Amino acid sequence: MIGTHGWTLHSWAILLHIVLFAYWLGGDLGVFYSSRFILKPELSTEARGVAVKIMHVVDMSPRICLVLFLPSGITLMAATTGAGPAGSATWCTAPTSSCAAR
Repeated sequence: MIGTHGWTLHSWAILLHIVLFAYWLGGDLGVFYSSRFILKPELSTEARGVAVKIMHVVDMSPRICLVLFLPSGITLMAATTGAGPAGSATWCTAPTSSCAAR
């Protein structure tokens, strides 16, 4: 199904996967950078408390994106190779011929 300007569902899935990666990496870098402010002894306790609150809010983005990587990756796998939940019912199970031989 081709949308406007040549965008397909596969193109949107790739874009989603890239955006998830960017938000995951950017959020993790933000949390890492904010954690340096907690260790500075010249900052007041209140300033370090604000840095902790910012870290907790910013840390939600990488957690959500990391959880969404798996479904977006499986969607890309199924669309690209034909294997996956949409392409085959046995994509994550062992072959039955090797189990029957035992």
